[in-house]
Amino acid sequence: MSSFPENTTSKNQNKEAITRTIHYNVPEGENSISDQVQSATFVQDVTTDLMTGKVTTGEWQPASFDAIDLTQIPDWTSLVDGKETKQLPAVDLKYGDKSITVEVTFTKTENKEATRTIHYQVTEGQAAKDDTVQTVAFQRTVSTDENGKTNYGA
Repeated sequence: MSSFPENTTSKNQNKEAITRTIHYNVPEGENSISDQVQSATFVQDVTTDLMTGKVTTGEWQPASFDAIDLTQIPDWTSLVDGKETKQLPAVDLKYGDKSITVEVTFTKTENKEATRTIHYQVTEGQAAKDDTVQTVAFQRTVSTDENGKTNYGA
């Protein structure tokens, strides 16, 4: 009677990592911000039949990048692809996707506040109404084009 080894297969995994690098293009005069790097790893199961040497590979498993909050600079608005954002969304990945770099730029933000107080005057003998205080906040972006002209956003 012949005996066979109990374990006739070997199991391993192939792994391939990619990254999403968030690079900050910080305005002159502001403190630099270090790049943020996220990693994602694709995994594929590999089984080898030790008796025959046949290698069987499974499907590559998907991976993902988590959502990430962007580092902010006071009085500046962060932009990705020209759009205002404070966070990069989560991204589902499939095998074959490549590493990417996301460029974050900044545009100056002006913040102003206006307050008005309404003081009611009444004739003698009538009850006076309490003052009404109203405050409104305004915000607009400020940018400079390639010719040095300052542009103001809404």
